[in-house]
Amino acid sequence: MNKRLYLLYKADQGDRSKLKLDDKVGMKKMGERDRKRQKEVIAILKDRKSLTASDYYRAAMIFQHASGAAHKRAVLLARKSMDMGHVRAKWLYAAAVDRALVSAGKKQKFSTQFRVSKDGKATSLPIDKRITDKIRKEYNVPPIAQAKKKIEAYWKGK
Repeated sequence: MNKRLYLLYKADQGDRSKLKLDDKVGMKKMGERDRKRQKEVIAILKDRKSLTASDYYRAAMIFQHASGAAHKRAVLLARKSMDMGHVRAKWLYAAAVDRALVSAGKKQKFSTQFRVSKDGKATSLPIDKRITDKIRKEYNVPPIAQAKKKIEAYWKGK
């Protein structure tokens, strides 16, 4: 396990746990910290010294929270982690694919991306209807209605 990558991942997750739904200033500051973390992760990945499936998973999560072209890196890193046997990387791979598609103005495949209103209600972003709940399950993605409830519960009161 790469300890620095672990700490960057924990910082990434910590930022998100404190986030309030309508905190635009906080979102901007978090984005700045995200970019710094991503630069550091790139340096760690270039070194490539005995990175584990968990390391690739953590790196993918950090890039999942990026914007634009960085989503493609999240897809590749999540796929590598998944191929190395990291079970949670399956969902992350699906989410990274969806985020990359949505950021490119396309329909998502797995329905992991939602818009959340100020009152905490979630609405799925446009979906490619050819992907079924059976396929979603292969990637540990819950059915859309269940995912929506989980997201709304997370944002309730934030």
